[in-house]
Amino acid sequence: MKYDRAAYISLLEQLVRKYPKEKQFHEDLGYMLRDTDVPRAIEELNKVIELDPQFGAALNDLGRIYRKTGDYEKAIDAYKRYAAVYPGEADPFDSMAYTYLRKGDFDQAQAKWKEALAIDPSKEASLDGMFYLSALKQDYLGAKEWVDRLISSSKSPAEIYDAHINRALLAFWLGRCDGAKGDLRVAADLADKISNQSMQILADFIKGCFSLARGEYELGRKDLQACWDYETGTYQLDLPERKLIYGYPLVLCELELGRIAAAKSRWADIQRYLKMPADADAWDMALMLDLLSVEIQLREEKVQLAVGLSERARGLKPPVVLSWIYRPAYNLIPFKDVLARVYQQNGEIDNAIAEYERLTTIGPQNISRAWIYPPYYYRLGRLWEKKGDKVKAGENYRRFLDLWKDADPGLPEVADAQKRIAALKGG
Repeated sequence: MKYDRAAYISLLEQLVRKYPKEKQFHEDLGYMLRDTDVPRAIEELNKVIELDPQFGAALNDLGRIYRKTGDYEKAIDAYKRYAAVYPGEADPFDSMAYTYLRKGDFDQAQAKWKEALAIDPSKEASLDGMFYLSALKQDYLGAKEWVDRLISSSKSPAEIYDAHINRALLAFWLGRCDGAKGDLRVAADLADKISNQSMQILADFIKGCFSLARGEYELGRKDLQACWDYETGTYQLDLPERKLIYGYPLVLCELELGRIAAAKSRWADIQRYLKMPADADAWDMALMLDLLSVEIQLREEKVQLAVGLSERARGLKPPVVLSWIYRPAYNLIPFKDVLARVYQQNGEIDNAIAEYERLTTIGPQNISRAWIYPPYYYRLGRLWEKKGDKVKAGENYRRFLDLWKDADPGLPEVADAQKRIAALKGG
């Protein structure tokens, strides 16, 4: 039977009217309204806290809503009250840490995750947070240590699956696609073992994105098509952002294969799904759709139109929780440098350089909390070289080669960066 969110909300509204002193009904209604009516959700949760100041779930939900709306100070205050209600619990510190991560205060995020781990050394969410933060700061050695610790401390098949997905993402980020595929095979086997097709599909999605990034478009299209077929056929929940997540790289594969008509047709399919009610726990779907439109226009050489659209679509804010499907999708949705490529195709080299420098900077000034893709340094080096600045070109080539020093053999970007550095020295 299909889940009817609107009917459930209507039932809860009747219950809170009939039983205004029943805090659980107010809490449930506030939770259900968190995506569709934020002011009312906050009102309902505050009613819970008035009825019971020790109601931790309401404080947690309140913090999550404030975090999603960008009111980080109120979110942190709610989590501090949650921590005071439940001393000795790791969850409030974990929630505070992720709030600081979104805010761009990485030192505080790290401190709060360490507080959570001091309470519960095996807390998966906090180990995972330290892993993600390390990779975000480009401390990949630290990220490797955290993900290995996550794998060794995981107990359930689902936890082990998540940890191997993380390690696959990290390996790919460092140019080691072969190693990444090994972890994906382990994850896929675990999904099969517990008969979880959604987990299997996510592994296929990641593999398809890897193939797309490596230029193996037909191979990527095959895996991504399987994901799309599952999401639009077997899977019954009306979560349109998942249709966008699985359809986005599939459209890119069609474009890279020169099938513009097919790409447009798939793009139209995605738009139809986005007319359904959305789960706002994801990120800005309209922005992602704009980015995909830019990719199509770029292939059709409608550069001026693409510039205007892509300048509005600058930077994907993170989803409320970077877990399950959202983490790999948020980092792997290719390619976030579309605006830089539009500028470059339009001959606006200075603007292209500025955009790549934004993409390779993390912190409060940049709303993105996605990992920095190392090939961006290579692309930035080429732009500086085109401008005639050998020093900055060399700095970016060396940064790229340092990050990909253990990459799979034969990668064209590595060979080209090495050749260009040698030429810069010779010149």
